[in-house]
Amino acid sequence: MSIITKTKEFFGLAPLEDVPEDEYFDDERYEERGRAPERERGSFEDERRRPERRESRSFEPDYAAPSRVRAVAVTSYAEATRVGEPVRRGEVVVFDLSGMPHDEAKRIIDFAAGACFALHAGMQKMRPRVFRIVPADAIVDDEAVERALRSL
Repeated sequence: MSIITKTKEFFGLAPLEDVPEDEYFDDERYEERGRAPERERGSFEDERRRPERRESRSFEPDYAAPSRVRAVAVTSYAEATRVGEPVRRGEVVVFDLSGMPHDEAKRIIDFAAGACFALHAGMQKMRPRVFRIVPADAIVDDEAVERALRSL
């Protein structure tokens, strides 16, 4: 077999009688079944008499109530759940780490960062050693956050 013949076969340019039969697959022949039955079509008058369907739309107000703000003063790593639980409920959490050692404060921040990642929340530093966690769908009331900061 020449290179020209092989090239023609590769690109499908060889005559059909020159193409070797497929040794691995034996194509089965199927019976002709005919056409699918045609669907009955109504007239224009039938379409016009049909009652219109109206989509039910729920009404959602353009405003939503602000999320509750929780102030937490953490004194040890054992109290880390006091930061995570309110966030899980959708509340904004303001937490103060000033009353604890630096190493434990780092652990609390790591815990809070993991909670933020898992719950799609955001964490912001408000002032030195005071942070705020805002859940993804929460609406923040700045006045409530300021009151929480003063209560710490």
